[in-house]
Amino acid sequence: SAAPAARSAAPSAPTARSADPRAAAPAASTTQPPTPADTRPPASSDDIVVQTRLDAARNTMVCAQCHSFRDIYALGYTAGANYYDYFFPVLEYGLQDDGDPAYWADGRTRRFSNDAFGLWQSECFLKGGVTCLNCHAVPHNTDIDRNPQLRPDANALCTQCHKDIGQATAAHTHHAASSAGSSCVECHMPRTVYSIKAQIRDHSMTVPVPENTIRHDIPNACNLCHKDRSAQWAIENLDRWYGDRSRQKLIRRADAFAAARKGDAAAVPRLVAILNEPGEGALVRANAAGHLGRFRGAEAFDALLHATADSEPLVRAVATLSLKASEDRATAAPALVKALADPVATVRLAAMVALVNMGVRELPGPDGARLQSAMAMFRARAQFNADDAGQQVAAGEFYLLAADPTRAIAALESGLKLDPTVPAAYLLAGAYAEQSDYTRAREILLAIPPGDAQFDKAQRLLKAIAARTGPH
Repeated sequence: SAAPAARSAAPSAPTARSADPRAAAPAASTTQPPTPADTRPPASSDDIVVQTRLDAARNTMVCAQCHSFRDIYALGYTAGANYYDYFFPVLEYGLQDDGDPAYWADGRTRRFSNDAFGLWQSECFLKGGVTCLNCHAVPHNTDIDRNPQLRPDANALCTQCHKDIGQATAAHTHHAASSAGSSCVECHMPRTVYSIKAQIRDHSMTVPVPENTIRHDIPNACNLCHKDRSAQWAIENLDRWYGDRSRQKLIRRADAFAAARKGDAAAVPRLVAILNEPGEGALVRANAAGHLGRFRGAEAFDALLHATADSEPLVRAVATLSLKASEDRATAAPALVKALADPVATVRLAAMVALVNMGVRELPGPDGARLQSAMAMFRARAQFNADDAGQQVAAGEFYLLAADPTRAIAALESGLKLDPTVPAAYLLAGAYAEQSDYTRAREILLAIPPGDAQFDKAQRLLKAIAARTGPH
């Protein structure tokens, strides 16, 4: 074939189309950590769902339908449903380097409207089952600073669980009890999340890590207050008061993710350790799986293969998708075929995309029916993202891989119409070449100028067309 090989058909930018969740009164603080998200039966469509009666995972999913950086895979989410049947989180590993990243190097959120992903990384959620409604009595009251229970000097929300600290605050903080240094949120929820007009508190509720300020330019709570002091000064004081053990997890994450982004193979064992540690939580572990997809070799492959059977649906989905470029297709393919029967929709779709990237377009029997069902889900997703140029290009790439040039042409032309700057011309020419419309393919390729990132590929495709049709 003279058509180009399309790259991964994984989604690009997210869209936001879901309805706002219903407000509800906060529940009493819970001490039960959330269980994996696909182990509970869904609510019936006839149920009246009271958010505070849902377990911590499903409760926070109601808020996460809007307050998370996610790609929408299916429409129709309702309270009580599994978030991962409808949404696929856009994590740190999947974004390009730019001057305004959505995440810090350690995977914590840096941009606004992503509070659910902050909470889902927190020990308060992972170990204590805390939900959004434990703190936000009126969830859509945007005037947070005037909410009495959320004032920086109001520690009652935190000390209802951390009672010992509440009884001896200054002994824990090493600051005067009435000072900002004894405010729970000033230390554990600093304003390190940025919106257009404001700096928002970090909902991952971590400890200050000045080491990551030095290594990765991640701000820490100590130096946000003590601006005249160095990060090294903060390290010395934290070591004297608390030791360094509590900071190691975040240091390990930042070092591993930053090294992986640079393509440093030394990151692989660190990423595997994070992926294999349940206490890291689903988002962090999935991010490690996504970074592992950058690397070849048995260690990365074996870890991803094992993770396709993980208890967390997000980890399964990202691990499955990360196998799409695996060189050991004979070993990966059975796991991907098995994932087509996963109970969670986004895992099934990830398995289908990975298989199609490997050149699998049909399967026999029930596996084939599941493959076609996942393809139908992808086509539906492309239709409701018809106004998103990036998504249309991703759909066009997928259709090329799936040997469907007619749909590929429609999607790619739609993407170019929406945004003429998207890099879709080469793929569009390849789709026309697949249909043996070499005249149209040649016209598109000749219009790609030198200096364009697609130019070299376009020249190779022109030569392939000439070899097939003769010079023109």
